Amino acid sequence: MKEPITFTPADSGTELYPVTYKAEEGLKVVLTGAQTLTPDWKRWKDGIYRTKVGEENTIDQLIVNNRRQIMARYRKLVEFVTPTEFIS
Repeated sequence: MKEPITFTPADSGTELYPVTYKAEEGLKVVLTGAQTLTPDWKRWKDGIYRTKVGEENTIDQLIVNNRRQIMARYRKLVEFVTPTEFIS
């Protein structure tokens, strides 16, 4: 694909006529989701930058200029941590 696909509630069909998306026989489909952030990055310390991304955004990876970035680590890391919980 050259461009992302955006699904909306209208793409779900109706109760009477539901829509089903599936792979062509013998093929596998992988759906991933992402959103573009326009954060206000601030230098924090030791070459680390931080920003607020909102209360509803759970981040498990960060891509900048098509390169995957190393995410911050926390001593008491819990699965699916929301970074805003640690930024005051």
